[in-house]
Amino acid sequence: MTQVKKLTNEGPVLAYYDPKSELVVECDASERGLGAALLQNGKPIGCASRALTSTETRYAQIEKECLAIVLALERFHQYTFGRRTIVHSDPKPLEMIVKKLLHEAPRRLQGMLLRMLQYDTEVIYHKGKEMHIADIHSRAYLPHSGGTDNFGAVNAVRHLPISTERMQMLKACIYRDDTLQMLKHVIQRGWPEWRHEVPASVHAYFSMRVELAVSDGLIFRGERVVIPEGMRKLTKECLHRSHMGVESVLRRAR
Repeated sequence: MTQVKKLTNEGPVLAYYDPKSELVVECDASERGLGAALLQNGKPIGCASRALTSTETRYAQIEKECLAIVLALERFHQYTFGRRTIVHSDPKPLEMIVKKLLHEAPRRLQGMLLRMLQYDTEVIYHKGKEMHIADIHSRAYLPHSGGTDNFGAVNAVRHLPISTERMQMLKACIYRDDTLQMLKHVIQRGWPEWRHEVPASVHAYFSMRVELAVSDGLIFRGERVVIPEGMRKLTKECLHRSHMGVESVLRRAR
């Protein structure tokens, strides 16, 4: 009976919230679910999870991880709003992205980061295998899903200053470009921690990995489209047709 009492008090029982103790949120994302845990002194106060929508399952891994942070902060709003909250998240690049100016982040992440602005957070990188509770909930998630605003990603493609014909040509060229196909795969699966861990063909993109995102078959660096090798000559010719000066051409290219 003594052992039963001990397990009841020390087992998976949720702790009481203490407004004076440091508040930590653990967040993790799997292929099809999100998980989060609210902790104080290493003990859980609450847990949350949900399934990803069919659209969200196609997000890059870093976008899923950021979405998990949004889930945690908003689900535990009564605890996280108005006080300092430490956020433990898996992808190391996300720790750098949240410190950038909002317009420097990939388009889809901008909407998520905007939702995070109302909270006083510090995002710290932690390996997924060290965040046991959040990891379990991201894999054994609740079956319901919460839709997210996808207008930013849609508008990023619709508002490109490019004709429909040129857009189709661009997508076809990206589809045939082995390097960009590998780059899309790495972005979707998540960047490793070290440069030597990615395929040699995408080494050149490692330094800008926090700015890259995939949307509607295109690869974006911030709000700019990554041009495949097969279209770079044509793009340069288009830039020089107006015979503008060097600075004007560079501004137009950007």
